[in-house]
Amino acid sequence: MRNILRTFVLFAVMATLSSCSWFETDNAGDLEGLWHVRSVEFKADGTKTDLSSERYYWAFQKKLLQMEDKEGKAETFLWRFQKDENKLTISQPYRYDRENGDEPLESTDLLAPYFIENLEETFTIEHLGSGTMLLSSETVRLSFRKF
Repeated sequence: MRNILRTFVLFAVMATLSSCSWFETDNAGDLEGLWHVRSVEFKADGTKTDLSSERYYWAFQKKLLQMEDKEGKAETFLWRFQKDENKLTISQPYRYDRENGDEPLESTDLLAPYFIENLEETFTIEHLGSGTMLLSSETVRLSFRKF
């Protein structure tokens, strides 16, 4: 009887552990968390804009990215993302609207406050660590601090 009980407890523990996030392989890794956009540098002319007093944030969780202006001046967007080595690709943007259903974007018009020019954008991860991140696209270099 004890062996049956032990076997049952062992299977229950294994089932519990296998459903825990310890075994998740679909996480954002070093990107996970909330990132404050600190500055943007425009590659065309080298001008740099300090955004540290603005409240633009990128939040990574699993395979989703949420871009949000905490002051409410710009729309909030959800993106799918994929990180491969030193490349970050964001795609399939949706305008965040939980009450009426998130709306797929068909135009880049609303993305200007986030310095995004395409519905699928690839960034080079120039730096990621120590609570800072530097992303570079064809047109801009974005600097972040982990919040």
